[in-house]
Amino acid sequence: MINTCETKNAAEILKHLKELIIDNTKPIILLDADRTLCDQDTGRKVFDYLNLDWSIIKKGFKQHGYVYTGFKTMCDVLSTSTKQDYLNSCHKTAANMELYPGAVKFLSNISKQVNTIILTAGCGPIWEEILDLNRIEHVTVISGGHSTCDNFLIGRKEKGFIASYFNALTSHPLIAIGDSDVDTLMLLNSDIRGLVVNHKNNGDLINNLGTESIDFQISFSDFKHRKIKQTSYFDLQQLVTGE
Repeated sequence: MINTCETKNAAEILKHLKELIIDNTKPIILLDADRTLCDQDTGRKVFDYLNLDWSIIKKGFKQHGYVYTGFKTMCDVLSTSTKQDYLNSCHKTAANMELYPGAVKFLSNISKQVNTIILTAGCGPIWEEILDLNRIEHVTVISGGHSTCDNFLIGRKEKGFIASYFNALTSHPLIAIGDSDVDTLMLLNSDIRGLVVNHKNNGDLINNLGTESIDFQISFSDFKHRKIKQTSYFDLQQLVTGE
């Protein structure tokens, strides 16, 4: 059950983090999921499968920003579905999802040498199944969003909290890759910051961080940020693993 209290939610996250098996002698990379590893908003697709009103969520975030109450509202609406209907919708979404070119090979290769963590404010079961379908092992998914499946939710502030936790856990530079304002605090609390160009050209994230704070970008569109170093998932392995 997801708590209405933000402080208690953070306590549940901390409890979960302490239970994870992390090799703190290895680097850690945090990756957002939707529009960072694929070009789709997978959570929106789950809402569509469940015939839930996404406009309620969109209106709340537009009015208040990416605050805890907005993410809690999303969880509450999502949790009106049964656990089985929710998981079935996640299964359908995962089965029809393709990752960005190079992402599967990138995750498969780095997860052997680096603590690789997908940190999403979306639906975790989708990403766990995507990993299984692509036979990607040793990748941890941290998520939360359905009251019968999860004990906490993940939002903007929670991503920042988790990044701080992992940064204190390792002596290696913490690497994070995201695409939007939801990832702002995760990137700020990391040492090496990357972005994937999204359908809005990362306007909200760039407004928060500026191009000078971003170490690299990955783009699958014609648009690229002029002042940020360009790379790809094909070429990023060397930076992440040091090889």
